[in-house]
Amino acid sequence: MILVFKQLIFNHKKSTLEISPCLPSNSKDNLIPERIKIIRMNKLLNLKKWLTLDDAALHISGEIKETITVTDLYLAALEGKLKLSVYFVNSAHGITGELCNVGDIENQLAQQTFDTKERTVHSMEGVWDLTMQGQEALEVKGYFEQSNSGIEVTTLSENGILLQQNDVTCQLYKHFDRERIFNPKYNESEERRRAIAEEPMRALENDPSIVSPHIRRNKFGSEFVPCHKLSEVSSVLIVRSSEITHFIEYLEDEHKEEKPLTTNERNSLLVLIATLCKEAKVDWNQRGITSSLVAMTSLAGTPLSPDTVLKIVKQIDPAIESRSK
Repeated sequence: MILVFKQLIFNHKKSTLEISPCLPSNSKDNLIPERIKIIRMNKLLNLKKWLTLDDAALHISGEIKETITVTDLYLAALEGKLKLSVYFVNSAHGITGELCNVGDIENQLAQQTFDTKERTVHSMEGVWDLTMQGQEALEVKGYFEQSNSGIEVTTLSENGILLQQNDVTCQLYKHFDRERIFNPKYNESEERRRAIAEEPMRALENDPSIVSPHIRRNKFGSEFVPCHKLSEVSSVLIVRSSEITHFIEYLEDEHKEEKPLTTNERNSLLVLIATLCKEAKVDWNQRGITSSLVAMTSLAGTPLSPDTVLKIVKQIDPAIESRSK
């Protein structure tokens, strides 16, 4: 029941820091001794409002005296322990909307639905946070699985890429070149064949019946379509300095020795969970209830994995029986 994130992180350790797919590592930095790098990162955090994933992993490693990789940061983001952000080098574009109720579970990631407020495309500049309620979550999962299992993540989110800045939520859009994309010659071009080979889903990008309903315009009449990857615009995955500080505090707390729960304490917590479930009219023995509970934890901002929820649910009845004897 008590999640020890440290165990999850260090199951995926590697001897050196891994390179983020969103930002190539500077080869000159590889010549700098590790201790000097860490000292430099500590000073940088005091000066900068955000760090790249490579620099963030290096700084965190120095602070907790353990090796943290970029892959570990992806896992932390997927577990809801770390908020990732994106910095737009050039101006990006999107449409505003609101996150609503939790929709279908996509590839074990509970996601809220996105309701667009308007159809006009607006400019997006600076730093935006990943909501992890759209395609950006599956993109991060893809980066994690590249280093973890090597299996490609092919699931798509109907929400597209959703980002937040303060109280504004936007779906990310990119420029649409109608004349080029709908030109028959483009379909036969080498550029087109390479694009489809790298991303099979782009095979439908020049089908008017599929693309046209998703085209939006800005106030100047320029056309845009939803992005499927953050890399489709000039962007860099980053971590805000404040998030790095909070994450370090979290990891340091996990390092502290915890006193294991006694059987009586564990059963008391399980009985309390059962009582709350009954009050909320939630049947923990109902078929498929695990997915619903996972979605609820995600909506509350404290996501738990399906395995964790199932493990807890299976202990409720035995705990009640032990108290009834």
